Amino acid sequence: MQIKLPFNIKLPTDLEKIVLILRAELGPDSLPVSQPLLGACLAAYAFGLFMNLVLYKSIPQAIGIAVTGVVLLVVLTGGSLYLLGYVKRLHQTLTALAGTGALVAIVTFGVRLVLTIGMPEEVVTVNLMRFLMLPLFLWNVLVFMAILRIAFSGRLIPGLAVAAAYMVMLEFLVPLYFG
Repeated sequence: MQIKLPFNIKLPTDLEKIVLILRAELGPDSLPVSQPLLGACLAAYAFGLFMNLVLYKSIPQAIGIAVTGVVLLVVLTGGSLYLLGYVKRLHQTLTALAGTGALVAIVTFGVRLVLTIGMPEEVVTVNLMRFLMLPLFLWNVLVFMAILRIAFSGRLIPGLAVAAAYMVMLEFLVPLYFG
């Protein structure tokens, strides 16, 4: 399946596959096992996390949280795939998680930027922003859960547990550590 863009713009094949994974039309197994692609997706995900955090955190805090978020994604995904016996799927699963996470982070950054610029300064708080961003948070959990469910051979509960645990740690626990 191809994505139709205006002016006959064609996405690179791997980026198109990541978009199709985000739309739940493909699974992580459709991606190639590629170190450069995995590295690019992890870097894009870290940058996406950083851009979202730098709107309301200091630059060192944003860098720390973004790097910790990527490390946490690798550790939780690798650990859960190892424990469930699906280590062969690690590259493709991490690439899919980081790639779709980067795309969700871009959308989230746009929404946060609009809310930050469009609302009076005294109204915008971290808690209000989290409440308004709840649908995007849930979308991210569902995308990660769908990818992990496929990586775990259709096992829904482990996929949901790992996705929810990761997102809760990333959004609530890791920022507490960095102040």
